[in-house]
Amino acid sequence: MQEEHLVETEEQDQCHQKKGVFPLDHMHLCDLEKKEYINCLKFEGHKSEKCRHFSKKYLECRMEKNLMAKQDMSELGFQKGDELQATSPDG
Repeated sequence: MQEEHLVETEEQDQCHQKKGVFPLDHMHLCDLEKKEYINCLKFEGHKSEKCRHFSKKYLECRMEKNLMAKQDMSELGFQKGDELQATSPDG
């Protein structure tokens, strides 16, 4: 019976890794990155292109915490210089 539970858990973990499956961040592991992105959007008049560096940080956090499948950022539309365009809403 314990083995059945283990199999279900492994299947659930594999499900979280599938592309297009984004489990909720119940443990708030990426709250800081999410808040930075949302604050940037508010500061920049909801122009997402001005907040790409925060979006990238948020997605990287989700990948690091196994909340989404790991993927090369270039496959998600990011380039090496994206973080250099940072505009801080704090100043």
